[in-house]
Amino acid sequence: MILEEEYLFQLMVMTNYKQFSDPNNGISFEYPEEWEYQTEGSVGVTIFARKDTLENIHERPFDPIFNVISSKLSNKASPETFINSQLSQLQYMAPDAPLKVEDIDLSGVTGKKVFTRIRQGNESMSFIAVFATFNGTGYAMFFHCDSQMFKTLSPVVAHMITTIKFSKFANKLLTLHPFIVQSANMIIRYPSGYEVIKKADDDNSKAEVTFILKDKNQNGEETKAEIKVVIQKRTGTLDEHVDMMKDNLERMLVDEVNISKLRLGTVPSVSFTWRNDAKMKNGYFMHLLTSENDEAPIIAVSFVSNFIESETRISDIFKAVRNSIRFLSDPEFDQNSVKWNTHYSLDHKVGLHYNPDHFVFENVPLTEGSFIMKEDENKDNPRCNFALMVKTLESEARNLDDIEKELIRNLSELCDNAVEVIQKKDITMLGFKGKLTIFKGEAYNPMHNTKESLIFVYKFLIADNKKSIMFAFSSSPDIWEREWAKANTYIGTLFLY
Repeated sequence: MILEEEYLFQLMVMTNYKQFSDPNNGISFEYPEEWEYQTEGSVGVTIFARKDTLENIHERPFDPIFNVISSKLSNKASPETFINSQLSQLQYMAPDAPLKVEDIDLSGVTGKKVFTRIRQGNESMSFIAVFATFNGTGYAMFFHCDSQMFKTLSPVVAHMITTIKFSKFANKLLTLHPFIVQSANMIIRYPSGYEVIKKADDDNSKAEVTFILKDKNQNGEETKAEIKVVIQKRTGTLDEHVDMMKDNLERMLVDEVNISKLRLGTVPSVSFTWRNDAKMKNGYFMHLLTSENDEAPIIAVSFVSNFIESETRISDIFKAVRNSIRFLSDPEFDQNSVKWNTHYSLDHKVGLHYNPDHFVFENVPLTEGSFIMKEDENKDNPRCNFALMVKTLESEARNLDDIEKELIRNLSELCDNAVEVIQKKDITMLGFKGKLTIFKGEAYNPMHNTKESLIFVYKFLIADNKKSIMFAFSSSPDIWEREWAKANTYIGTLFLY
């Protein structure tokens, strides 16, 4: 379909663009001001086009359209593997079309740019694809239009591609690692990628331990995120130390300080957050005051960053670290978890603890985290896995029975209607009603080109009538009881912040 000449002329002289930024998937770029976009968040697809094209997208396949598809890479997928698989799929889609492939620099990230022309009957479609990986995410970007328009539209596409930038902290899933501060009798969990600097015996610095991440932003400026644990001599009650902190902030002329009371396990604590561009460009500060008991020293944990919040979600990351702090003497603290990692969804504020010696985290699309057995880490066909899935409900009318019925329908399709219910029971998790359902069935295994018997376990709840939280476990029958017992232990550590 050929668009009107007036529109093509507008594109030729167009200089106005809008900024698109997706911090969850770590990508931003500029696109034409009069275009709009729609996002399918569950599958990581965003489509850019004119409004009338978006409204009639299936009837107007030759209209100019720009797609961005992002997906989390599995631990075993290298950047080369991802890009080569995308090139293979593209060639499969157009077997008779020659592909012109070249390297492309996307603000310091090397990717591949592909051009081809596909004929459909008497018409021809020009097609540009860009593939890249960054920070554990694979990106596939596609532009196509009627070939007669391509010369006019190519400068617009070139502008969109050349303004692409990736964000390092884009991941919505966070892995936290345990660190015991012996001198404070507490555990704190720090994000993957942070350097750990322990206090040496002859070190006169105040910090017992420092966690730090250094980087450079898109302008080449130094950026950092830093977390320090300091033991302060107690000079009064926790409330009196809080008042002293308030006085210090007033002397620093800091405005708009957010002060919140919280409990770390059973221990009352106070958190301060503020911004201060005068002290540090893009400066974000958090300060926590807590104490093991009324006689113990005051523990001060400081959080400082100048990463750009909209791109990094640094405040969410700091809050996850803050909320992970526990004193080892806390009666609610599970002593078995001192060596466990924490997996946390920044989007849904949902997390759990797990033993990395038993299960290994993998990025899997459409989940908030998937885990396979450690012994199967390098195998193409893991025998057991479990995944966390969270869904915001469209209607509060949804209930547990509806979710269970949908499960049975989906499993029946997967197993060619050969599904047997082994157990069903009502449960309670985090004070919310839930269900546990166990199935047995046969599913096709593409790795072996055979059907295999599997045990499926689903444990799910609806939290605050707003979102469903589900754990999906599957295993070969010979090991399912043993592995489910382990997985269920970690599922039992589920928490909401």
